[in-house]
Amino acid sequence: MVKEFGDFDEALKTINGQIEVFMEGIQHLSDGLHSLSQSLTADLMRAEDRRMVAESCRLREAMNQITREDAPHSSIAKLKRNMDFNVIKPLEGHLANNERLRTELEKRQRRLDEFKCACQQMHECSRRELSETDERFIMARQEYEISKTYFNKQDRQVFEWLHVLELHRDDILDSCMQTLKHLQYEFFAASAHAVSSALPARMAFRPMAEMLPECLEAQVDLEIREAEDDVSDVGNRLGDGFSTRFVERLARDDDAEGLPQQPVDSLSLSSLLAQGFAEGPARRALRLHRNDTQAAMDWLIDGGREEASRPTGGCGVRMPASAKHVRRRRELLEQQRERIRRAAEADRTAPPPTGFGVASVFE
Repeated sequence: MVKEFGDFDEALKTINGQIEVFMEGIQHLSDGLHSLSQSLTADLMRAEDRRMVAESCRLREAMNQITREDAPHSSIAKLKRNMDFNVIKPLEGHLANNERLRTELEKRQRRLDEFKCACQQMHECSRRELSETDERFIMARQEYEISKTYFNKQDRQVFEWLHVLELHRDDILDSCMQTLKHLQYEFFAASAHAVSSALPARMAFRPMAEMLPECLEAQVDLEIREAEDDVSDVGNRLGDGFSTRFVERLARDDDAEGLPQQPVDSLSLSSLLAQGFAEGPARRALRLHRNDTQAAMDWLIDGGREEASRPTGGCGVRMPASAKHVRRRRELLEQQRERIRRAAEADRTAPPPTGFGVASVFE
């Protein structure tokens, strides 16, 4: 029983040490997540794409829900609080009790040695056949009775503790394991839920592995071939500099995302001006919302975010640059096909040409 108690104590010490390692690892993970989110947010806040800025802010808020120790409902704060109450303190209590039992076992051993010594003295008195009235016999018997009483008292207390621990040893270890599993699940589930709030509605971005320079080289070659195919455009651009061509390229790529150009309804504009809005933003809001006064007013009150009205590929997801290029090429291809179709229809519906042959001259 004493050997099993020693094994149980060593198991608890090992578990306690590994829990300390686990909590240190969780702290390092939390610090890394916090540093990464802060760095990404600081870098992306300077981006011109407002959707990227908004997504970086959402990522920072999600990481704060995981890593902020001063927030009582953050994942790491709840983990530390629950680990301290449900695992660490109970383990420390068991280890302290085991240390006390070790001290009691040492005391029991001393009482046992005293009792054995008293038994030897009584055996020596019996060997010498001392009478019961002899002072040496009386002293030996008194020492024997006292040592026996103290030993029985000490042995009974230690035995009961060892017996209880033997009965509940497996329950204690199983409870520790199940509690650790539950707390780990709760931490990672809460962290995953926090990150899920910052995820896009669908996977509209390209993986980093597809954005390597070797992969982008194909895009460069495609742009070069398009420029070579447009002979007239090349002839006009021979004297242009790189900056001029770059600005024109950006303007061409952004054509599909421009604001819808349509006349502004004067009554709707007057209604917005009467509400105290400036004329420029009011006109812009009406163009964005096709002269819908209420929608334009809501847009102005909301701060005039263009992303709410611009096409972004659906589901509020930022489209990658490659998707914009593909969409632009598809639109150009459709326009070219439409021109070819109209030209073919015009050729079919045109009247046949009048002949000027020899027969007509003689007639």
